[in-house]
Amino acid sequence: MNEFEIQVEALGKACLIGTFESGSPEWHEARAGIGGSDIGTICGVNRWQTRQQLLESRISPPETISPPSLPMRLGTAFEPSIRRLWAEDNSQWLTVQETGTWQSLENGFWKANPDGFIRWNDGEIGILEIKFSQATDLQESWLYQVNWYLMVLGLRRAVLVQCKGNKFVEYSIEADPHIQAEMRTAAKLFEEETKNGIQPS
Repeated sequence: MNEFEIQVEALGKACLIGTFESGSPEWHEARAGIGGSDIGTICGVNRWQTRQQLLESRISPPETISPPSLPMRLGTAFEPSIRRLWAEDNSQWLTVQETGTWQSLENGFWKANPDGFIRWNDGEIGILEIKFSQATDLQESWLYQVNWYLMVLGLRRAVLVQCKGNKFVEYSIEADPHIQAEMRTAAKLFEEETKNGIQPS
């Protein structure tokens, strides 16, 4: 466990489960539950997947895990380089550490798998989220994903770095209590439906 992870765990909101190779069986097992990539779908702000599709996949999971798409593979491949280059460009006022998978102490079904932790020069710890995307603006599903990580880990602020073509686009995000209240309610209902095998009407 690195210094940043020790500080985050000391907040008493979540514990580090471990660090696993992306896409491995251990990685999938550790992420079981509700994670940042799920919450936008659960709250209805993910245009690529509906809540019903996600719920059906959890109630009746496929026998084999679908291989990641090319955009997902590219994102995974470029993430370490983007994190390193962005950290180098901003080294005057912050440092960055990668991290693993976290589990909420409030609800063990809630997971967080941020792309890294930031520590600004004032000592505050926050989230780094990386997107390899040509999107023209901050996607709502990204906003929910980052707020989920902030909520689970008990942190206040984050930077989402989008690698778009030949430049980095940065979005500063602060914890939004209204979004987080919405996510709590939606996540609890989704968990109940998943565990009880309730199909949406």
